[in-house]
Parts: sequence; C-alpha cells; structure tokens
Amino acid sequence: MDNVTGLIPWPGKIAAVLSAIVAGLCSILGGWTPAMTTLLTLAALDVVSGFARAAVQKKLSSKESWRGGVRKVLMFVVIAVGAQLDGLAGTDGLVRNAAVVFYCVSEGLSIIENVVGAGLPVPDMVRDALAQLAKEKVEPAELAGRRGEKA
Repeated sequence: MDNVTGLIPWPGKIAAVLSAIVAGLCSILGGWTPAMTTLLTLAALDVVSGFARAAVQKKLSSKESWRGGVRKVLMFVVIAVGAQLDGLAGTDGLVRNAAVVFYCVSEGLSIIENVVGAGLPVPDMVRDALAQLAKEKVEPAELAGRRGEKA
C-alpha cells in the first residue's frame, strides 16, 4: 500500500475532483434548486441562440463571445453574493432567489431578442409570459411578511 491513489483509475480521480468542485459551487450559491436549473438552462440556451443569431447575421465575434461569457460568470457571482447575504441576514434564500428570478427573466428576454434577431417569429404567449415576469414586483408588505415583520 505504498500508493493508495494509484488504486483509483484516472476517470475516478477526475470524477472525484469534479464532484468536489460542484459541491463547493453549490454551497457558495446557496444550494441547488429548480430555479437554479432553470437559470443554467436559460443561460446555455442564450449562448446557443446568441451564436445562432451572430451566424445568421454574419457577425460572429470572439470579443463579444468573451464578453458574454464574463457576464454569465458575473451573473453567478451576484447570485453567490445574494446567497451569502441570506446567510448573514437569515432571510432563507429571499435575496438569492430574487437574483435568480431576475436573471431568469433577463436570460429569457435575451433569448427572445436573439431568436427575433435571427429572423424567427416568437409566439405571442411566450413574449407575454416573459413581459409579465419582467413587470411583476414583490410588494414591501410581502417582503416583511416573509421576515415576520410588519410593513
């Protein structure tokens, strides 16, 4: 038993390292919820639709792609900050969830812009649903009720 790590094949080592990284990121982001899955899916679809739009318009740009990637990373940084603030304030995910919903709406609108920019029509029902989400606001009384305070 000179080298215990030699007993684990490379794929197992890679899986162990990736599992640790994912677990750490989930912890920093305040856990994984269906809303986070939605956001990750929308972010990926935004990237794909952005590349498709750029290809159709013949405006592919590595500079723009890089900028978009940095913005996606910063979006998750803001969510991590929200999760950490929730931990400090004891708000049970309120700040993080607000950030996640905000970015879900933003990503959805960006996908619609990309699809329209690529020349495809978008069903009115989809446009209306995103517009409704963008307009909805949480009332101060609702926020106070979640914290057990009076508005």
